[in-house]
Amino acid sequence: MSGIKDLDILLSNMEPVLDKRDFVFCSFPTFDWDKMRELNPVGFFQEKEGMTFILDLKDAIGKDIDC
Repeated sequence: MSGIKDLDILLSNMEPVLDKRDFVFCSFPTFDWDKMRELNPVGFFQEKEGMTFILDLKDAIGKDIDC
């Protein structure tokens, strides 16, 4: 089975759902993967300043993370 490549078809068939949670971007200049895994990030990316995690605001507050 091949994927749909026609952008008009892809966009017309989208059914996005808004995630009602609030998110924060938190940057960590140094990090330990074992500790960071406990944060359950929605996403993350590497920058020259360090690793940035996208976290649920309630999780960040609950783990006392200053973002």
